[in-house]
Amino acid sequence: MSFDLAVWRPSEQFTAEGASRFYSELCSRPFQSFVPGQEMQAFVDGVVERYGVQRGTPELPWAAEPDIADDCAIMPIQTALAKDVFPIVRDLARERGLVCFDPQNSTVYQLAAESAPGSSLTLELSDGRTISSPEAYSQGQSGHLRQVTQIHTL
Repeated sequence: MSFDLAVWRPSEQFTAEGASRFYSELCSRPFQSFVPGQEMQAFVDGVVERYGVQRGTPELPWAAEPDIADDCAIMPIQTALAKDVFPIVRDLARERGLVCFDPQNSTVYQLAAESAPGSSLTLELSDGRTISSPEAYSQGQSGHLRQVTQIHTL
């Protein structure tokens, strides 16, 4: 079993449902269509490099070889290593302007649209998530913010 993450070049702002559909399309592609492109191969190599530096080991975090194409990468991560590898993938995707999708939780991490109305306020959470346009959140009776959508902008 693995903890899977996918990254791709953004063509639009994705809802959680839209990202889930797009991920399903990626997974339905014929295996032969996964010919590594330079950008995505460099991304996967960057994940391995950062993971190796963090852990001080040349061990690979993959449960199986990642599927790397010109426009995306699907990475099956060893479940036991997911909590260490996930922030590396999410942060590197943010740095490179890529969408990061967690299909286990149907959660999409993406840069905020520059021109989105009401995006002048941005909240950065301790786990690295950033919330732009916090009107998508509502305050529960306990005074804590509860998430209305599964979209996280970086």
